[in-house]
Amino acid sequence: MDWANWSACSKSCGRGVKTRRRNCYYTGITSPCIEFEDENQFCNNFLCPDFVVAWLEWKPWWSCNRPCGTGFRFRERECNTGNNGDCGDLVQEAQICNQHDCPAIQWNSWRNWGSCTHPCGGGTRSRSRICSSGRRLDCGTTNSESEECNMHDCPGFRWNNSAQWSPCTKPCGSGTRTRTRTCPTGQNADCGTQWRQKWKCNTEKCRMKNKTNNWTARFLSMHVSTLPKVEKTPDYRLMQDKSKLVLPMSW
Repeated sequence: MDWANWSACSKSCGRGVKTRRRNCYYTGITSPCIEFEDENQFCNNFLCPDFVVAWLEWKPWWSCNRPCGTGFRFRERECNTGNNGDCGDLVQEAQICNQHDCPAIQWNSWRNWGSCTHPCGGGTRSRSRICSSGRRLDCGTTNSESEECNMHDCPGFRWNNSAQWSPCTKPCGSGTRTRTRTCPTGQNADCGTQWRQKWKCNTEKCRMKNKTNNWTARFLSMHVSTLPKVEKTPDYRLMQDKSKLVLPMSW
């Protein structure tokens, strides 16, 4: 659609704005409107007779570009006409700031020593420090140190009570069981070397079930027909005829 007439200028002088509008009617046959519906234009772009061209107030200072060792900071201002060229060239000014000397980059004080690794008999402890710049490499590489501590001899420490015996490793045929104990210093070497004990257990021989030795098997195969009948046959010394025959107790 065609543009409507321009509206009145928003200012009679000193640069105003006027606007015009057009409407879009989409019939479904032609393409829909894609252009802007409103259009603005500056008007009365001349100074008013009683208008005084002047700079506005300075804006706040920017931050100093250096924390120490002399830096600079800047601030800006604008002309009341909206065009800085109407007021002149002094749009920005600079100022020296933070003129104090920067502290030397150096290591900060050492932190407290850590705990000793042993209560006696010789241990080590360490401490660390940080660089004043926050970057370790600015000061060097030695940011920690260690020293010996608790070099005095350990008194005669006694072992703590032993733990319970472990179960035997075998039900028969000679197994072993163990128990351990600890030194109150936390280092078994402070009390000695006998921190673990082993003991034999279940030393009796395992019984062989449902097996006979070869000698007994051969004997029975030769004489079983001549033996009297009894209710239980594993031990022939209990036979009623009191035979002089004696066989081994274990099968």
